[in-house]
Amino acid sequence: MANKIIEHTLYTFGCSWTYGVGVGYYPKMTLEEYNQQAWVPAICNEKSFRGMLAYRLQIKNINYSRGGASNDRNFRLLNEILGDKEAKKSFLESNPIVLFGITSTARIERKYKQKHRDTMLKNSLSTLHFVDDDYEFNIEDAPLFWNDKETLYQALHLKLYYSHPDEVKKLYHNMNLYNEIFDKFNVPVLWYDTFNTHDYPNKIDNFFNGQDLLTALLDYKKINFRKTKKWYHFSDWLDDDPRITLGIKNGLLNPYSMHPTEAGHEIIAQLLYPTLSSTLSKTDT
Repeated sequence: MANKIIEHTLYTFGCSWTYGVGVGYYPKMTLEEYNQQAWVPAICNEKSFRGMLAYRLQIKNINYSRGGASNDRNFRLLNEILGDKEAKKSFLESNPIVLFGITSTARIERKYKQKHRDTMLKNSLSTLHFVDDDYEFNIEDAPLFWNDKETLYQALHLKLYYSHPDEVKKLYHNMNLYNEIFDKFNVPVLWYDTFNTHDYPNKIDNFFNGQDLLTALLDYKKINFRKTKKWYHFSDWLDDDPRITLGIKNGLLNPYSMHPTEAGHEIIAQLLYPTLSSTLSKTDT
């Protein structure tokens, strides 16, 4: 009697890199042309690395990633899936495998007018468009910016509450917690850093390659860059990291929003495929 084929579902969580923003870029494309197709679901679903992986593994992809998403948002979505009886039942019955991308820690999710919103913070307050590049924000100056409440909120949160090391610890604890939960339900999960390699307190076994996808792209193409300095990319349509500059120069990232090109997504899919394929084989035995 032939073995029964088990149908799986790939659940993807992450930010714009996982969603596939800008994957339809081609050389000499204008910014206007780029903006018209950068978020088109049909393009992103097919040409992103998640789409390529689902196609090669011959499994369905249910995608929860989106452009500008925060880690707060993505873990909230996991909470809602596993914390709701019916949602959890549907999730588990789909024979899930989870692919979860960690994005910049300088993003937070807050509820505003009954809707969840992701807010991007900046590591340098000069990029918050206050007065000039040399301006340093002071709490006492807050009344000057009441007309730009979004920028004011970003600045106040960054100044008073944001701590990158604390956010990294929180990510580490969340991943360990969900590893225990997923292990209980025999759900495979692969975590990965998207464009920054974070210094977690300890090693996480089911974590991709010990480096982020951006660095892995450059290493795959044998592109050298200075690794002694810790670069941090915010994915805010700015060339704020030498790795981004090199990625654009070598056709791995587009020059408008600095997201992976189709060639970049192809490489990422190649890098992730062996682990996912092996994981699926183990769950089917």
